[in-house]
Amino acid sequence: RYLQEPWRFDAASRIIGRTYPERIVDLKTSTSVAKDRVYGARRSAGFSAAADAIQDKHGSRKSGMRATGQRPKQPGQQRNALPKSDPAQTEFDL
Repeated sequence: RYLQEPWRFDAASRIIGRTYPERIVDLKTSTSVAKDRVYGARRSAGFSAAADAIQDKHGSRKSGMRATGQRPKQPGQQRNALPKSDPAQTEFDL
């Protein structure tokens, strides 16, 4: 029951630090630091442009997601919409 959080065990004060090791990481502090770093990176200059470039390169065209901070040029038009195909590119003269 206390495998993942042994410090919550009723007799933890008698065991932790004596027969069971102390915590290596303070979860509350490390979570707070990680959140601050993530949100700091998201607020940094150039983050939106980098996120847009990643979405353009790796994102699914079917996702319907538009790039952050940008709007479609015309209502109903997706930014990542595929151009109309060129018949010369879809046919092979074998």
